[in-house]
Amino acid sequence: MSEPLLTISAFARAVELAPSALRYYDEAGLLPPAEVDPRTGYRYYTPELERRALLIRRMRDVGVPVDSMRMVLAGPPSRAAEILAGFAERAARNARQASATVDEIVSALSGEASISPVAVTVDGPALAAGLRRVARAASVVEDPLRGVLLDLGPGGITVVATDRYWLAYWTIPVAEAQVADRRAFVSLAGLEELADHLARRDVVTVSFASGALEVCDESGVVPFTTEDDRFPAYRLIIPAERVGRVTFDRSVLARLLPADETPIRLAAGTDRLVVSVAGDSEGARVQAVTSGQPETLWLSSSLLRSALDVMVGTLVSLVYAGTDRAVQLFPVEQNSLCVLLMPGRPQS
Repeated sequence: MSEPLLTISAFARAVELAPSALRYYDEAGLLPPAEVDPRTGYRYYTPELERRALLIRRMRDVGVPVDSMRMVLAGPPSRAAEILAGFAERAARNARQASATVDEIVSALSGEASISPVAVTVDGPALAAGLRRVARAASVVEDPLRGVLLDLGPGGITVVATDRYWLAYWTIPVAEAQVADRRAFVSLAGLEELADHLARRDVVTVSFASGALEVCDESGVVPFTTEDDRFPAYRLIIPAERVGRVTFDRSVLARLLPADETPIRLAAGTDRLVVSVAGDSEGARVQAVTSGQPETLWLSSSLLRSALDVMVGTLVSLVYAGTDRAVQLFPVEQNSLCVLLMPGRPQS
């Protein structure tokens, strides 16, 4: 005997999801109905779909992204546990950071305290190298973002630069395990002076204060004036999950790329990467190591060349989370460095 069919309204009441949410999860491929009337378009559900719907609802209630839900429901329980544990860890970390920041702001507004400077100890040459390398992603023309952001958090100091078309960032560890969030924006005009000073010091103390950045070493305190922090919330575009990864020799790929902005198709399969210029039906095969789901991505040749130029070492990995999410490119030997590129629309 077949299971009874439930209308979308009845099913919505059973699983405590709005009909509009059920339609959304159907379109997202998470919860397709058992049947759809071809004449009316009405959706019908069976009771056996309730468990899946309840899992989706519970993940939604705690803020799990749709992409993560898809991987949780499609993979084995071990993979689902790994994805959800990673989400919970990030959520807890973000909550702690938000709580600490709110406490500081409330204290400052009430006059009880000001937002105090935060000082951390860091390797000078490493920070200098990070500043110089990611600065290549900064705009070469006058632009409000023509500079480098120093973003201090629990992971260390992340230096970030972008020209609005691509973004590079590099995280340098700090001695302290837990620090408060601080940001400082240094223009390209003052960047070389700061990097040169850092490169000549083994270990330095970097102090983030309101409107200024100070570097302290055995010779004393060297202040570096920062500009207004107008850098966007770049972390929002960093994919939290990955669908697939392909690792290859960056020099081999670079030789295949035109110097202009020609769209390039990258087709990642099983231990291979096929690189095709727009209009080329066959493409060139690049030896690679792959994992995850196959995918075809379109990227600008000039941006991809710029990203490869920022990399260090021979092998690089390209990590993707879908055709509409930022692509991550990082050196295998130095994964603290990363470049983000937005894929384009498929070319005919």
